[in-house]
Amino acid sequence: MTETYEKSGAIVKSRKEQFIENVKRWTAIDTKLRVVNENTRKLRDMKHDLTSEICDYMSKNDLANNTICISDGDLKVYDKKEYAPLTFTYVQNCLNEMVTNKEDVAKMIDYMKEHRQVKTSKDIRRRIRDLENQNCPANSP
Repeated sequence: MTETYEKSGAIVKSRKEQFIENVKRWTAIDTKLRVVNENTRKLRDMKHDLTSEICDYMSKNDLANNTICISDGDLKVYDKKEYAPLTFTYVQNCLNEMVTNKEDVAKMIDYMKEHRQVKTSKDIRRRIRDLENQNCPANSP
């Protein structure tokens, strides 16, 4: 393997050194993202709880149609529609209501499952080992 060498006054790293550096950077970014995602989840949960409390208070006190002025805008309670996901079970139930032949419905669902678009790409999955089992697999670079 080629080592680090100097080219026109600049230090150029070998492919292996660059690979190792990229793995370290990827791991550091992944660790930061884990922390950010955990904090985001906690904030989202807190916001959900506060939303419930605020909406309940406003409903119980006939304030649901009012607007709350805040420093950078306003808050207003509204009825949010949340649609259930479009699952194969849901589609099958709907088709069963419309199509009398259950075998035809089963064929349609199978067809949709077999012919849906699938995109495959390379990715990296990180497994965090416990402190007792710190050894890497034998095939690690």
